[in-house]
Amino acid sequence: MLLESIRRPSSEISTIGDIYINHSHIPTCNTLEDIVRPPGIKIYGKTAIPAGEYVIEMLWWEKYKRLMPHLMNVPMFEGVFIHPLNYSKQTDGCIGVGLTNPDVKDAIFHSKETFEKIHALLMQAWNKEAICISIMNCCPVCLKP
Repeated sequence: MLLESIRRPSSEISTIGDIYINHSHIPTCNTLEDIVRPPGIKIYGKTAIPAGEYVIEMLWWEKYKRLMPHLMNVPMFEGVFIHPLNYSKQTDGCIGVGLTNPDVKDAIFHSKETFEKIHALLMQAWNKEAICISIMNCCPVCLKP
């Protein structure tokens, strides 16, 4: 299973993106992350993980008391999960999933419901096929110092 996350340009406090599953042309949901910064620059709790391709393993996360999608081998980061959240202040490098509202900037909504749909798809794929995520920045404008 392949998840593709295409990030939009970062705002002053967050980055919104879209997730596509298995080369779909219609996004499954939106993402919310910290700000995308140039390669090698990391401000703890305020920097999105580097664009790239990562294997996803379903690992137990005590906070949620269940198996959660964990991105493996993320440079300069540890404990990167996909989970529900609404605002970038609720992440320290993780990826939140939900739906955007064009009238509200820097937030996603219906995150728990959206996460449950993604989680169900990942659990169906787990132990049957590799699960990977490809994270892409939409353009150089995404990069902010």
